Amino acid sequence: MAPVADPETYLRRSCERSLLGETHRGGPMEWADIAVVGRAFIAAGLLKEADVRSVLDEYALALSLRDGFHAMSVTPAANRSRLSSQRVVLCHLELADDDQGMTVDRIIFADDATHLEMSGADDSHLRGAPMWLAANRGLMRMGPRGRGRAARLVLIVADDQGNSASASSAGGSSSGNRWRSRFTTDVALAASTAWIDLNGTRFELPGSPPPAEVRIEALEAVDALRSMLEKELLPGRHDEARLDTAVDALVATGALRRDDPIVVELERVAEALATGRVTPGLPPPWDALLHRVSKDDGPVGEMAIGAAIDSLDGYAIRFDALRSDAYSFAIDLAVSPSDALLWGFPRFGLEGRPITWWAMDDRDNVYLATTGNGSGSGDVAEGEINSLSPLDPTATVLRLLPTGPDHRAVVTVPLVEITERR
Repeated sequence: MAPVADPETYLRRSCERSLLGETHRGGPMEWADIAVVGRAFIAAGLLKEADVRSVLDEYALALSLRDGFHAMSVTPAANRSRLSSQRVVLCHLELADDDQGMTVDRIIFADDATHLEMSGADDSHLRGAPMWLAANRGLMRMGPRGRGRAARLVLIVADDQGNSASASSAGGSSSGNRWRSRFTTDVALAASTAWIDLNGTRFELPGSPPPAEVRIEALEAVDALRSMLEKELLPGRHDEARLDTAVDALVATGALRRDDPIVVELERVAEALATGRVTPGLPPPWDALLHRVSKDDGPVGEMAIGAAIDSLDGYAIRFDALRSDAYSFAIDLAVSPSDALLWGFPRFGLEGRPITWWAMDDRDNVYLATTGNGSGSGDVAEGEINSLSPLDPTATVLRLLPTGPDHRAVVTVPLVEITERR
């Protein structure tokens, strides 16, 4: 029988292997692997969180001294902003006097402000300029010679109830030949307005479905180690699934056997997720998850959701819209604190996924989404989550099931308003 490793020694040795560039299972031992080892030892009761964090900080300091990269272990921000949504309008409002195709694509009426999602054609002469400038092309006035200070212009927005507000950019991005930017008003406009006026041009607004129904459910108690291992099955935007890393550490320290039923079961799930093949005998919800993975018949279009959660185990979430294509679907949303969407930043963080993004339809299909594009300033992140499989074209209801450690939300979305994007 192989000798059982001391957990702290194993953790330190893993850190040293990463510093020295040694390999793990044929690949480099990355800092994200170290966090997985730490989470596994905490979940198994082998080490206390404070002791793990102390070791990680020690080696992160060594890394920063070696190559100048600052990677200290960080506890996620505890500040939570309230997110609200009274109405979401999907539109394609072409602004006058704009020769680059500037449009308003989405309007979100919240309690404290109104958010306008805008896009436009890339301006080739601004290539190489800072992203914030490219994203706000047409709403910027350059200083002398196009350098130095830039005086940002604002949109003047009004509704049919006499409210007027100014909207300024809250961030943007550029990809391909399009830029996108989010504008937020200084005061809220009326959610019931039939039109909005943008810089003197009035636009009639299309109708919106009522906000989706939301409720919160308590979860049954689950084994901490099993829960941790299941989360390591899931790939995300900035990481790969690292179940093997966690299992290797637990087997080496005697916390699990290689042939433990939990290990055997989850390795079968991992293989099924990697191959996309339906595998008989998988436990729920993994069995139903694979029904749609290899399909390419999802409906093509988008629809407004317009729902908000005040607190799901300490996280506020605003669901804006669903976008669907033949191979997958995405949910546009905002989250506070931001780490639930920007999970994986900083790359040396110890914490696991605070929220797992499940969904289920009325045809008994189960969906799982991973974090996609996202950006944040302060304690709020906005972006998207992307499903591993497409929507069932025969489904009429989708229930979004964001799941935290102790609770899950049930957001019921009728699939009757999906319309093809313009």
